[in-house]
Amino acid sequence: MSFLPEKAGITGFILTLLLLAVPGLCLSSAFIPTRATVKGVYSPVFDPEANKVIYIEREVTARDWGPGWEFFSPPAHVRISRDSYRVMEHDLVTGVTRTLRSLPDSPLAGMTHRHYRGRLYGLPRVMIRYERESRTLEYEVAVSIRSQPTATSYRIFRWWNNATGRIEEADGWRKEGGRMQGLNEDRLRGQVELLALPGPEGIPCAVVAWDHQTKETDLVAAGSEYEDHYPSGVPAGVLEKASRKERIEHLRALRSDYDRFYRSHLAAGMNDGEARLAANRDMQDAGYFPRDPTLTARLVEPGEPESKLPVFTISRTEMESGIFNDIAGAIASPGTAVKNGGYSYITYRGYDTSNRLNAYLKTGALKYRVAYQGKLYELVIEKPPRE
Repeated sequence: MSFLPEKAGITGFILTLLLLAVPGLCLSSAFIPTRATVKGVYSPVFDPEANKVIYIEREVTARDWGPGWEFFSPPAHVRISRDSYRVMEHDLVTGVTRTLRSLPDSPLAGMTHRHYRGRLYGLPRVMIRYERESRTLEYEVAVSIRSQPTATSYRIFRWWNNATGRIEEADGWRKEGGRMQGLNEDRLRGQVELLALPGPEGIPCAVVAWDHQTKETDLVAAGSEYEDHYPSGVPAGVLEKASRKERIEHLRALRSDYDRFYRSHLAAGMNDGEARLAANRDMQDAGYFPRDPTLTARLVEPGEPESKLPVFTISRTEMESGIFNDIAGAIASPGTAVKNGGYSYITYRGYDTSNRLNAYLKTGALKYRVAYQGKLYELVIEKPPRE
């Protein structure tokens, strides 16, 4: 006999067991509002001289009630009374920390939200960086107010407009989604990387400078939960998981090599477009960019044994129309690999060669024959291996 009510479901049964097993904890979180003020630190970067660290500090005050256990209960209620952000600067030489700008409270303040525990106060998108050409400080904070099934996004920002050559800085929160993205390279200088350590409720609780060579860390800025969350220091696994050093160094090497290839082709007399295309091929050869599939033709000599490969007869009109440029290039120079144009050739009214060849290539076939102006060629597509 089953003791489970027929329509209760496993979720309800497990929730009941949890309530019975830990009644103090469950009843307290479900019915007694908890008030907290949490301070976190986000997106640290070095200034261009690596003498200062810039980061964004968040301070949120809220009351929450309700279980909020994901998969087991509805979301908790969270009433945010304050949600402030400040752009901070910490001088590594003097140890002095100062506020560069205090931002107005986010639109999350003054509202009651529904969130699961682990992200009670929402998960803002925060980014700071120095614009590559002007070396101007840019930042953005973006938040979302969720109202099923949609969400409304807001952001506040400071960024360099390359078109006007001026800084644009929003005075208040704008009703629009976040725009800054990408890998932030300014967190790494030499072997030292700035890390925002994960903390409770998805709020980073500290900024540390981690020396990858000596494996030592220095505390730059601490949030309210740092000591409680890492009472015995920061585990090496946490540092390694938060690090982006390998990706940053790869991106820097990619950019440096592309620039070197590009400039060498300009020096050889190519125009800008030609130099960029040639640099792209160099990057493929160097292993940075994926290689394009290639097409190689072989002239079939008279008297060769018959083949079961399909033969596609291409008229001169079709070939000269530009539909089969890769095939034309391959048969013009047998034995030389040319860039394969793809597996979907443009169809041409009055001819069905493109349709038949497209249908054949969709099967995954990589070899076929082409008859053109009295000659027969065998063509082979070579796909680069996936790394």
